[in-house]
Amino acid sequence: MNPMTNLPKRVLVIGMTENPGGIEAFLLNVLDHTNRDMIHFDFVANVPRVAFEELLLERGSKVFHVTMRRENRSKNQKELEELFKEHANEYDAVWENANSLANIDYLLLAKKYEIPVRIMHGHSSTNSEGFIRGCFHGINRRRIRHVATHFWAVTEEASPWLYGSDYAKLPNYKVINNMIDVERFAFKDKSRLSVREKFGISENATLLGSVGRLYKEKNQKLLVSILAEMNRNGCNCFGLIVGEGPLREDLSALARQLGISDKLILPGAVSDSSAYYSAFDLFLFPSLYEGLGIALLEAQANGVPCLVSNGIPTKALLNLNTARCELDAPLNKWVRETERLLSIGRTEELAIVGSPFDARNSQAIFDGILIDGAN
Repeated sequence: MNPMTNLPKRVLVIGMTENPGGIEAFLLNVLDHTNRDMIHFDFVANVPRVAFEELLLERGSKVFHVTMRRENRSKNQKELEELFKEHANEYDAVWENANSLANIDYLLLAKKYEIPVRIMHGHSSTNSEGFIRGCFHGINRRRIRHVATHFWAVTEEASPWLYGSDYAKLPNYKVINNMIDVERFAFKDKSRLSVREKFGISENATLLGSVGRLYKEKNQKLLVSILAEMNRNGCNCFGLIVGEGPLREDLSALARQLGISDKLILPGAVSDSSAYYSAFDLFLFPSLYEGLGIALLEAQANGVPCLVSNGIPTKALLNLNTARCELDAPLNKWVRETERLLSIGRTEELAIVGSPFDARNSQAIFDGILIDGAN
């Protein structure tokens, strides 16, 4: 550990990508709510520019960029080796955040260069990265036990897939809740008006919304189907999905097929999604699976009613105007639940405030690891 106790402990963080998704939002929230006089964060990324990079730099963090492994494996390895050789002695910990164990190169190098605290933090509960990366995950699930010093998971339910059935026996195993900046996502009339004006949605229209990458596991085609059925039932209803991904054209094609092209809005990825929740009348989150679901926490901090699938862990359902529907339920059941929650409307009773998901508690993540000097 850093022997100069008057200086902050230094953590090298892995996990930022160009997509402003769940892991990226979580890491930014931790950065913003941890005392930077005590802990300093720098970042390594294998993309030319990461989400929120300007904000990271403004907060005094460095961002090291290396070549993406799948673009040039040997160049990636050379750059990582040089990075750790030059800078490893500056860091007290390496904290890797990932959806699988398919790539543990960062932690292997951290061990090689004797960084004492090596944290593996898994953010998913199943393989969403394809067959080959799934195979590497299976191999590295055994290897990681000899590499990491701390084993973290987003939920207890995700832990067996991440680390094996005996996960609870691993040293320094811990569930780390996703955390959000509650105040940032609070409902604001001004935000509601500005977003709706931007997309030409009147106040008397109903807006169904979602936030997430346009990927198969997010199951956003169900939102499009619900939107079509709501309009067939006479509701002046729009759908807005914030995010980017390979299924963008598939979603647009489905909207054309169902005759609601003028009702579906796909603004792409945005640097700050907080204003959109205020514009929504209902947040739909029908994912096939989630480690936890940061977007759902953000929506509940806003108070908007939420309808989610049973692919979402129950611990993520906090507010009373949040409900669950089975993935295999018929479309008309999803529509009925949508209508029921719309009739309930927003709540001001926000269960997330002061909960373990409140980012104001994020300093506690590092208690006993860096702050107290234990390892």
